[in-house]
Amino acid sequence: MQRGENIQLAQVTKIIKCDGLWQCIALLSCIAALHAYFAATQRALGKPHMTPSSETAGKRESKVIRLGRYAIVEDSIDYNEAGDAQSGQCNRRLVKYRVTLGNKTVFSQTVSQEGDRFAFADPRLASFESRDMKLETEPAAVDMNGDGTPEIVVLHIWGGAHAVSSCKIISLGKDAVDVLLSAELGNGGDIQFVHSRGKYLVTLCDIIYYGWVTGDPDSPLPKVVCCYRGGKFRACKEHMMQPTPTQSSIDNLCAKLILALKKDRASPDQPIIGETLGPILDLIYSGHAELARKVFSRVYARASRLAILTESGEKLVSKNVFWEMLVKKVTTSPYYTAIKAANHGNI
Repeated sequence: MQRGENIQLAQVTKIIKCDGLWQCIALLSCIAALHAYFAATQRALGKPHMTPSSETAGKRESKVIRLGRYAIVEDSIDYNEAGDAQSGQCNRRLVKYRVTLGNKTVFSQTVSQEGDRFAFADPRLASFESRDMKLETEPAAVDMNGDGTPEIVVLHIWGGAHAVSSCKIISLGKDAVDVLLSAELGNGGDIQFVHSRGKYLVTLCDIIYYGWVTGDPDSPLPKVVCCYRGGKFRACKEHMMQPTPTQSSIDNLCAKLILALKKDRASPDQPIIGETLGPILDLIYSGHAELARKVFSRVYARASRLAILTESGEKLVSKNVFWEMLVKKVTTSPYYTAIKAANHGNI
């Protein structure tokens, strides 16, 4: 009898354990469903999904600007990140920029760094540099490529008031948008718009040399001119090429660069590559790579080796090795096809 009771008790206990397991599974399923519903609701509203356990959401704002059938929407939310001071005040802002057609989002971009924001540029204004430009709070729809369809210029502003870090030219077509240009400009890179024969030229800087073999303040930012071709704004050799400098201007340039070397380091046999690199790259980008090599050889004629900055510190390399490094670096540029064409295939 005792043995029968034990068997019956074991069976009841097994049933209870089984029911408890299914209850746990059901509870976890409910939690997952609620979380998915919350995320979907946030996405439908066009607002960023915040994890309540790691971030405390604050004020949400939305700004809508109408451009014909399109709407330009800027959503922002203030929040606290995990690990930040819990003072009750939000200390971070996430901004999402959207272009919508009807109820459909056809383009979006998000920034979350402190101080980042979006602004617009009106290409019809006189050509300007980003540090001096008047940033617009509302987009100007301008036909920039002569096809009768308006475009807007969207700028990602990094940190400071006029530190433009990227630029996008977005075409607002009848039924869809098209990104005609997407360019990274680094920290405060320059950008200019010039109207030419019914279209616009876009002049920007190549940022691949930022911090390369030099200290950041000395990093060169060679200019690139883009024109509308093949459905996009692309680097254009015809507008990048410049007339060959006169001999007197070359002499003045070399004298200026040699003087700069003396300021960088007293020893002329191992000078630091610094502000001398920018003018040499400008010659390459404007179609004068052969002349750039001659200027380089003349400026560093007294140098046995060159000092460059690497992640592990200062390093000495021969002049030939450095020139090979420079040429290899140029080939990594997103605008290399135009640079090579401007130099007739010889760099």
